[in-house]
Amino acid sequence: MSRYPTTEENDDHEDPSDTHPLQPAYYAEQALLGALLLEPQRLADVTGIEPSSFSEYAHGALFAAICGRPAPDPLQHTLDTSWLNAVLTAAREHARGLTASYLHTLIQVCPWPRHASTYARMIETDHARRTMRAHAMRLVQTARDDTLPHPVPAILAAVDALADAVDEIAARFPPPSGPLQRI
Repeated sequence: MSRYPTTEENDDHEDPSDTHPLQPAYYAEQALLGALLLEPQRLADVTGIEPSSFSEYAHGALFAAICGRPAPDPLQHTLDTSWLNAVLTAAREHARGLTASYLHTLIQVCPWPRHASTYARMIETDHARRTMRAHAMRLVQTARDDTLPHPVPAILAAVDALADAVDEIAARFPPPSGPLQRI
């Protein structure tokens, strides 16, 4: 018996070439990591995110490795790849699929390293959106679960978790203090 499905068996499954487009935050993650690999001193400009803020596990592992290494001297960084090699080695402990080639790709796709803080804010915003969606989905699943012996406490706990997430996100993204400008 063959390990690979036959053409008839493939008809029941999705076409592997039918992929969903990547979310814009994926490109912001790549741009931020590229900026930090190219100019590690820009990490001082990055706030509001942590490795778990990334939508891709490998990106979070790479960000943790960057944060775990002191930034090299900018001049020395342009002359050798020792810092990049150390970052890659540390990141590979958690994401084995990372390669030097992918780090090179990240550096290439970064349009402007000076915008690292903006890329970080985009990642933070996307993380907040994913967090809200996850809590809302848990609430819907709990509300629809007819196997729960006591559904009301479970639903209220899911509502409380959603409310806590909303409060935490609202604190991170305060409304503008002045009147909004008309464009």
